[in-house]
Amino acid sequence: MPKRFFLLLICSLIVVSVACAEEGNVALFLKNINTNEVIDNVVVYVESGKETLSQHVGLNESLNLEMDEGIHTITLKIDTPSTSGKDFFKKQSIDVEGALKDEVFLFPVGSLRGMVKDVFDNVVGSADLRFECTNEIGADMPEKTNKYGSFSVDYMPSGSCKIFANYGDAVGFTEVNVVQGNITDIEILLDRTILKISKSDYGIQGAVVLLFLIVVILLAVRYRKKKKPKKEIHKIIVHKHETKHDRAKDILSTLNRKEKGIVEYLMGKGEVNQSKIRHNTGIPRTSLSRILVSLEHKKVIHIKKVGKLVKVKLTDWFLGKD
Repeated sequence: MPKRFFLLLICSLIVVSVACAEEGNVALFLKNINTNEVIDNVVVYVESGKETLSQHVGLNESLNLEMDEGIHTITLKIDTPSTSGKDFFKKQSIDVEGALKDEVFLFPVGSLRGMVKDVFDNVVGSADLRFECTNEIGADMPEKTNKYGSFSVDYMPSGSCKIFANYGDAVGFTEVNVVQGNITDIEILLDRTILKISKSDYGIQGAVVLLFLIVVILLAVRYRKKKKPKKEIHKIIVHKHETKHDRAKDILSTLNRKEKGIVEYLMGKGEVNQSKIRHNTGIPRTSLSRILVSLEHKKVIHIKKVGKLVKVKLTDWFLGKD
């Protein structure tokens, strides 16, 4: 009888020691920072340094970890199987001295999928990204889109967020409300452009403005001195009209070969589809889109999107009709 009792005692001690080893020396009780509700029946991913482990936390259970004594920084990522997106996130510092029981309050999160496009509906790869959210949780955000123009954030703070994108001189942004546990899809259109004028552009524009002022002053002085009759006044008006037409010649002289080819093709035409311009000039689609945007900045052409068609025409200012 004593021998049998001794064997039972040994087995019980082994079972208890194994259970304690599985529990670990750190027990963390997970709670929602907004509602103070217990977070359980979830899968928890724990990142510490370069190591990542996963653990299922059942109903009314704690997250149990085996940790050395000292200060540790861990990242907790929680995914509830019943939701489409991720659910909770927290970066936490833990000071371990022997056995530890503590509460950790996590931030509600959702997931985000995004795409960046230009005004011609082309995806924009390697576009710069910036995030401004009402709730900052310390999660890592992507700095650029991939080569397909897309990006994703698995652990995005719930609530209102603004996402900005820019590529070259084109910028755009969108505002989104991230819902906990959901996947939200967004699209950012780069349609707010910033014109950068080079030193050579300043020189050309300055010369044109100076020439225009000299002509205006000479005409004003000549008119005041001679007090021209109506016939002479008519001549001045005609001369001004000719100067407006000279505007097109002056601007053409500042354009490069491809820009000049596009403008010369549009002369004498109304609105023309972008596809016809590409067919007649032989300029590739990507290059053509960039050149058209540049010409629009210079007030030479006007671009209008009608459904899936992009229509282009010369501006009244360039033609001297304004």
